[in-house]
Amino acid sequence: MSLHTSGRWRIAFSDEAVRERPCLVPPTRDRAWEVWDEPSPVVSGVVAAVQLIFPTSELALRPEQRATPTWKNIIFIEAARAGSGDVVAVTIFIASGDIAVMAGSGPSVRLALLPLPGDRSVQLVAHLEPELDIHELLEQSRRAAIAQAESRATELPPTAYAYFWGQRETGTRFLVGARVFPDPIGQPSPTEDSAAPLATSSQL
Repeated sequence: MSLHTSGRWRIAFSDEAVRERPCLVPPTRDRAWEVWDEPSPVVSGVVAAVQLIFPTSELALRPEQRATPTWKNIIFIEAARAGSGDVVAVTIFIASGDIAVMAGSGPSVRLALLPLPGDRSVQLVAHLEPELDIHELLEQSRRAAIAQAESRATELPPTAYAYFWGQRETGTRFLVGARVFPDPIGQPSPTEDSAAPLATSSQL
């Protein structure tokens, strides 16, 4: 992902990914998923660039899995309470100077602050966000993913997990992960004790 200072932003497959898996992008197409202009500020001096959204119903990591070596040195943020009408979101903000950005409908925490040229900064903030129509969006996206797989004669495993890219009315882009087939056989449903795993700041 490139949030360039020119205000022309893009998200794309990396050169390495395309070299390893040429099927990701046909030779005649650009490897970018989308190219867009920096949206207007949500408040004075603050642009909400991109969100990662974690619906509680779609969290795949169980609490007992946190102690395994695979998830060592990971920061965990507790999920929104089931039925609360909220989701956990991690938002990338572009702010003037080092304005302390607070976001969402509840407590929020700033995970990182990185300076940019021109007296701006990138801030990574975890917070609660109203879920709005996220579940309806996921159902539409699931149907589209299944239809696409069927058109390519590709069989999806019952535990398939997909990521969907979207846009809010404000121009903020978002990425949300979800199980393609809800409650697959043998996979327990997430509970309010589940957590959203985040990379440590050194990995961001």
